[in-house]
Amino acid sequence: MFGLGSTALGITLIALGVVFLILTPLLLRLVPHLRRVTQTSSTPAAIPTDLPSHENAVLLVQPGGRVAFINEQARQWFNLLENETPNLERLARNTRPTEAFLNLCAAAGQTRFNLHQALVEGISYYVPFEGQQAVMVTMQQLQLRGLENGESEPVSQSLTIFNEISQNMSASLDLETTIETILDSVDRLVPSDFSEITLWDHENENLIPYRYLVDDDGIRRLRMSTDRYQVSEGYSGYMISNGQPLLVEKVSLFTKARPTVSRHQFPINSFLGLPLRARGNIIGTIELATQTPEAFNQGDLEVLETLSGHAAIALQNAMTHFKEQQRATEMAGLAELSQVSSTIYEADELYQHLIEFIAPLLNVEILGFLIYNEATHALEGQVPFLGLPEQFTVLYNTEIDDDGPARKLWEEQDIIITDNVDEDSPLGLLGLSPLAQAAGIRETVLLPLTSGRRSLGYLQVANKLDRTSFTDDDLRLLRIIAGHASPILENAHLIQESRRRAQRAEALRRVASLAGSGATIDEILKFSTLELNRFLQANLTAVILLDENVGRLTLHEESLIGMEQENIESLNAFLAGEAAVRETVTASGLPLIFDDLEEDSNLSSTYGGVFKCMPETRAAVVVPLIIRDRGIGELIITSNEANFFDISDSLSATTAASQLASALERSALLSQTDESLQRRVDQLTMLSHIVADLNTAGDLKQLLRQIYEEVLRITQADDGAILIYKMEAGKPNFEEVSFYQGQPGCEQVGDIERRVIDQGEPVIVEDFAQSKGAPPSADVRAALIVPIIYLGNVIGLIHLHSKKPGHFD
Repeated sequence: MFGLGSTALGITLIALGVVFLILTPLLLRLVPHLRRVTQTSSTPAAIPTDLPSHENAVLLVQPGGRVAFINEQARQWFNLLENETPNLERLARNTRPTEAFLNLCAAAGQTRFNLHQALVEGISYYVPFEGQQAVMVTMQQLQLRGLENGESEPVSQSLTIFNEISQNMSASLDLETTIETILDSVDRLVPSDFSEITLWDHENENLIPYRYLVDDDGIRRLRMSTDRYQVSEGYSGYMISNGQPLLVEKVSLFTKARPTVSRHQFPINSFLGLPLRARGNIIGTIELATQTPEAFNQGDLEVLETLSGHAAIALQNAMTHFKEQQRATEMAGLAELSQVSSTIYEADELYQHLIEFIAPLLNVEILGFLIYNEATHALEGQVPFLGLPEQFTVLYNTEIDDDGPARKLWEEQDIIITDNVDEDSPLGLLGLSPLAQAAGIRETVLLPLTSGRRSLGYLQVANKLDRTSFTDDDLRLLRIIAGHASPILENAHLIQESRRRAQRAEALRRVASLAGSGATIDEILKFSTLELNRFLQANLTAVILLDENVGRLTLHEESLIGMEQENIESLNAFLAGEAAVRETVTASGLPLIFDDLEEDSNLSSTYGGVFKCMPETRAAVVVPLIIRDRGIGELIITSNEANFFDISDSLSATTAASQLASALERSALLSQTDESLQRRVDQLTMLSHIVADLNTAGDLKQLLRQIYEEVLRITQADDGAILIYKMEAGKPNFEEVSFYQGQPGCEQVGDIERRVIDQGEPVIVEDFAQSKGAPPSADVRAALIVPIIYLGNVIGLIHLHSKKPGHFD
């Protein structure tokens, strides 16, 4: 086409390809440079960076709580040193509430909190940081003090905050929650070192303060103070009396009123407070204080006045709700208390249920019943007694003497209110002062419990949990409770008495049925004592019988209940040796009641020895077994509790004892066989022979020999002796024998002979192998020693010996 041959065209194309291969790298290097020049030539003018600075504090918090960044403003707000590494926990200590700040640092959100007495609003965002998700926190201080200057931004912020606070104040009807909300809200708007709210008590005409206190566990909690502000005292009374707010820039210079609280405990130097009123009624006061002089100004007062109306209404609603809830709780508790009477309880269960229903109605540490025991004339604390250990409650009692001051106080049946537990206080007159002091009673109220004209005792409450005094409202509630409890206790007492009479009748019926049955005397005594022991709820029951042949008391072991073997052996030894029948009810025929063996100073030696073998016994009833005005033994019933038995128990035991005595007599008559009757005939024959010898014999030695032979024959003894001691000045000399008849070796006065002489009663030695005394000769196993008595004096002894153990009875 261009006049070239095919060869020339091919060469030309090859040449062009080589040129392009050479130019391509050069063009690739040249194009970026051209672009840079173009871009550089099109760059716009630089943006100026002289923007106004902000006053926000900024934190960057990594997962785990590590502070990765903190700006200079935040360092100043949190008082960090120049090179100090920020620590989230340390930063949180400067904020209140701490939880709000920590929550803001943990997740995205928005909240307000106090930082060094300044209200701060914080906003947090999630941001990426070093491959993780961190939280950036920005904080700015809210300025509420621009209200009076008409600044638009602070006013808008203030209206928003006041709206939120008003909603929070009305969010709950719980009184403590409402007070906490108001105090927290006020602290956010007007920072202070100390803040409290007082509520007007119309009944006592004083102010009840509520403030934050640090408990023992280090946690700050709202507490009702034990102090009470009078209208004539302190800043609170000054505001109530004048009805005006109070701004004290320097406490030391203000002389019209002084703080009620101790400045050692609360070292305040400036004060701000105002009275709270709702619908014309006094509600209380809001009070703030700081350690710094001149910390409050008129702007703070305006903020507080703005909040006061909402706070007063919220408090009035909460107080009304609190009283309604209190009344509802009282009515529900009293209704439950009334239901107790519909169920029959044992005594301890009854008091347990009463305490459980009454305790929620009363704000006290100590609560219980003091019931009058007519048998012991004593007021006795009933278990359980809230706030007192069971061991102490058992001792918490006092006796009402017939002619003492306690009797007069008891008969008046007035309410006893006292904050004094000294001896001259009402508790001292009742005899409860030492026990009340030991129990830590500070202030107490005793409400009389009466049903009809019968006085039952007292309902006692003591030591309010808030450490305040008992008010008229408390006494009103206590009167209602006592009025409900009294008929319940009276009905329970009547029911228990009715049940007890029925049980007594049934127990005595069973004893009478046993006594009239064909059972053996051992079975009759065993099952009868078992029935009595169960009915009287005793710890030990024993039957002791009189052996008329030897004039000695013996324990009926087959019917014994509640005694260990070692004590049984001790009692048997005592009855066989030292017990004197003449000191027992077997001889007197009169029953005895021992209220407290540890304090009984009139205890006879015989019963002292008997009860010594019953080591845990504190109270006992002893009644005689009588047949035709003749005592044949006694029934002993004991308890390990003092003052356990009363007259009705003694009457029940006496009735049962008469049935047992009849059974013993019938058994004795049935056991009299021909042999026993023959022995009686032989004994009567011997006595008739001796009487005949006394009337005819003129020689004393011959008379003694005849008597000696008759005695050996009738008793079937192997040997023995009769001896008469020498009389000197009308008294026998036991060292010298005037007349002696029988086996030699009985002249010496040993332990056994001395016992016969001292007691004037016969002694049987059933077996010298088991006796401490020495036998007169090696082949003697049993002995009977009988005193010869003339004009009340033992003038001689009759010794009878047998080679068989247990020969004499």
